[in-house]
Amino acid sequence: MELYVSTMELKVTTMLAWVLVFLLLAPVALSQEPKDTRLPSGKSRNMAVLKQDFERSKKDLTEILQLAKELQEEVEKNEEFVVDLRSIRKAERLERLARNVKSRMKRVQ
Repeated sequence: MELYVSTMELKVTTMLAWVLVFLLLAPVALSQEPKDTRLPSGKSRNMAVLKQDFERSKKDLTEILQLAKELQEEVEKNEEFVVDLRSIRKAERLERLARNVKSRMKRVQ
């Protein structure tokens, strides 16, 4: 049994935990509607922004999962202790996307 947990596995687990938190908190945030302005179409501006953020976050989370799988495959395939530059770029992209999703989640609160 392997007790070693790689940093990437820890990051992926953390990101999946954030996804779960977001999915659990999003309906609560959507149901609490403070005073807000209306768009010309009559729709709530806050609800439109929350919906747009939610859709963008879903898209980013899909990309995060895809990048994490690709990165995991690359790391497992690599037999040397040297990391490819493309893998580093993917990890940086993962972090950027995760930060964006996290900041959108904080706006919901």
